[in-house]
Amino acid sequence: MSELANAPAVDTLDLEQLFAFVVAMGSGDFSARLPTDLTGRAGEIAVGLNRYMHNMESLTSEVTRISNEIRDGVFGGQAELFLPPGPWRNCVEALNVMEYSVTGQIRDMVKTAKLMAEGKYDRKITVSCQGETQMLKDALNATLERLRAG
Repeated sequence: MSELANAPAVDTLDLEQLFAFVVAMGSGDFSARLPTDLTGRAGEIAVGLNRYMHNMESLTSEVTRISNEIRDGVFGGQAELFLPPGPWRNCVEALNVMEYSVTGQIRDMVKTAKLMAEGKYDRKITVSCQGETQMLKDALNATLERLRAG
């Protein structure tokens, strides 16, 4: 057993450790952690800052995963984080709402496009959308109208 394991718990944060932690946090290295053997207010601070880093690490991991899935054309994924009410949860919920909305738009267009490929022109795209997805919806629906008429 190491000498550190037998060392008494301390109630102060080492400034060099704290500085290294802050530098890591500022550079986006959310894997850094403060010692967990601290007591008193120093222990409470370490626990709080470690929780912050864990939340940031988890959040950035989930945002990256969902972004990569969308980039690769895989829709339907949801960020799976259990966070207390507040800005963390709001961010995750906003990401999930965005992903759900994009997925619904794409899937509705795919359903109609598949039918068009089979020569079935009776199903219009009905999903609510805006911007470029609205332009795509309008173009596909116009194509359907021409195919139906022609």
